[in-house]
Amino acid sequence: MTDSMRANILLAAKDLIQQRGVNGVSFQEISDAVGIKKASLYHYFSSKEELICELIGHCQDLYGEAYNKIALGKDPGIEKLSKLARLFEDGLEGGKACFIGMVGAERESLALKPQRAIEKSIQQILAIIQEIFEQGKRDHTIRCNADPSHMALMFLAFLQGGQLSARARGGKKTFRQMTNAMLEMLKVQG
Repeated sequence: MTDSMRANILLAAKDLIQQRGVNGVSFQEISDAVGIKKASLYHYFSSKEELICELIGHCQDLYGEAYNKIALGKDPGIEKLSKLARLFEDGLEGGKACFIGMVGAERESLALKPQRAIEKSIQQILAIIQEIFEQGKRDHTIRCNADPSHMALMFLAFLQGGQLSARARGGKKTFRQMTNAMLEMLKVQG
């Protein structure tokens, strides 16, 4: 029982969920992906709920740090939105979509603990995007004619939904085209 096996399990589960969603992945498939018996998986995670909660926390740590780095940078607001979009574009590798978006789409089918974890994660992401919209409004680079919290929710929905649409039609190239169109609509014309 090694920490590297636990990390392999988390990575395999994350990849599978990003491709097929929480309910489309079983413990058996996760154990098959890492080459261990299903019973051995329970030595690392007592339940799928525990695994999902840990993955949500892991993604929040990993991507939250990247989102914060963008938000705290010196770029104008519109460029920060562009950088966020590139992170989502990169997430399309291998036919995947945002882990938080995939889990969030199945929120109602999850136990209470993962539901709360996903809600908390989405609120943290929205707070970061809202700050970028507020900055873009202040620095006159983002057209923000509505409440920045509503604009943040709209932009996150665009990024997550855009990934799903792009997976079905053209991948990264399609996502980049959609993003460019969205950013052009949000950009203050000089």
